Amino acid sequence: MDFKNLAKVTYSDQLILTTEQLAEFYGCTTDNIKKNFNANKDRFIEGKHYFKVEGENLNYLRVTFGNLQISPMTRLMYLWTKKGAARHAKMLSTEKAWEVFELLEEAYFESKEKIESASKVENAVAVQNLTPVPEYHKIVKIIDKTAMQIVKCFGTKYGIAFANVASMIEENHGVNLSKIKSLIPPADYEIGMYTPTQIGKKIGKSAQYVNKKLAELGFQVKDGNGYKLTDAGKEYAEAMPFERNGHTGYQIKWTAEILKFFE
Repeated sequence: MDFKNLAKVTYSDQLILTTEQLAEFYGCTTDNIKKNFNANKDRFIEGKHYFKVEGENLNYLRVTFGNLQISPMTRLMYLWTKKGAARHAKMLSTEKAWEVFELLEEAYFESKEKIESASKVENAVAVQNLTPVPEYHKIVKIIDKTAMQIVKCFGTKYGIAFANVASMIEENHGVNLSKIKSLIPPADYEIGMYTPTQIGKKIGKSAQYVNKKLAELGFQVKDGNGYKLTDAGKEYAEAMPFERNGHTGYQIKWTAEILKFFE
């Protein structure tokens, strides 16, 4: 096995291996790894021998290390450090497991120390050329918080709010969040398509007539120079962000289902 060319994956500043990788390298099944761990949990220390990864940390790992090919259905992962991998080799008690661990130790785990040593020299020579790596888990938290405020203030669906906030951060800060946005699940609701003007054209009425009718039906209320969705209106419409001539705001777009109220 060519461990020297094995893609380096770090977590909490340590090189790690997944359960699947350990099983493949040691010539056993993932069930063997899991059973040995569950039967000897008192011999493993979290943060020293392994990391238990879930939630936002798992999403960060999924986006940052695409080579791990973590399934969208995965909700929990165990990552094994050098010391954790050694414990598993000891518990398996096979000659192959120890041979593989020795190769991993030399070609994979110890390579990090060499890389860090070289990096210190590089940093001393050319610190000004270093580019900070975006902390994606913090970016996701910021997007989530902002999206929730938009949902609260404007009644926008969370998925649409999250996607638009992510796009704004991409434009303003020059980071690529395409992989994060690809994790947003498809909408399980119909997204609004029609503006009051478009509805008016379909029924032969003006946009003013349509807005007045929608307000009478209790689907929207006057809000300054525009309208704001009511709870009833949120079943048939979406407050969509827009930008025009340097001005930003939200425009209500209605689903095709709203047309039945104008028949």
